[in-house]
Amino acid sequence: MEDRHTSNDRPNEAFSSLAADRAFSQPPIDDFNGLVTDEMPLTPVTIISAYRHGVFPWGTNARGTINWHHPPYRGLLRLSQVTISRKDRSFIDAAQDNSDLQVTIDRDFAAVIEACASMPRFRKSPSGDNGRRSTGLIPSKNWITSDFIIAYRDLHQLGIAHSIEVYREGRLVAGLYGVDINGVFSGESMFHNESDVAKLAFWTLIKHLRAIGREFIDTQVAVGLAKKWGAQLTPRDEFELLRKQAGDYFKPFSAASRAR
Repeated sequence: MEDRHTSNDRPNEAFSSLAADRAFSQPPIDDFNGLVTDEMPLTPVTIISAYRHGVFPWGTNARGTINWHHPPYRGLLRLSQVTISRKDRSFIDAAQDNSDLQVTIDRDFAAVIEACASMPRFRKSPSGDNGRRSTGLIPSKNWITSDFIIAYRDLHQLGIAHSIEVYREGRLVAGLYGVDINGVFSGESMFHNESDVAKLAFWTLIKHLRAIGREFIDTQVAVGLAKKWGAQLTPRDEFELLRKQAGDYFKPFSAASRAR
């Protein structure tokens, strides 16, 4: 088996890290959407550096390169302000008592990210010619390409990317994954094959992070279940302050007990 970390590789890795730090420490070149650069490759080194500067990869552009963003407003879910409806709470309570369901952490990261990549995605269709706003949805390209899968699987091997899995009688039915760097967990994606079951995965993440003293989840955007449970768009300056404070002292993601 090839050794990926030979002494000959280390100078190149160090150079890549320095180059990434220089690129991601710059202010956005497009402040409207927070584009910082589209000239850095997608590797574990660049991803780690990006998140250490509050930047994250946001899909591939038409040129085939990665867009790295630090948007003016960041999705943030404060763990002290999670708001779960009575209906969702009832579902979670019942699901946790259901012996057919099992929740795990970092049991099968590869299966989770591949399921997220295969999950159908949709976006709102544009307004029609009559000027009326459309409520329909049209398919949207999934941004989790093979390059993303390879890079994040490597991050998982490094103990930086993590997954939560929900199984029904041994079959993977829902899950999520994200990266945990300098005390900040940044959610990347989630999937479900059964209605509502992803809520159990998200709730498990919240409990786990609370148990190790975390104060928020970087949801990147405020949509879907995260928004339903209280995620809000937070100005970049405020997010940066919280991110840096989180890095002052934190327990690693694996410090809490595993899921049931």
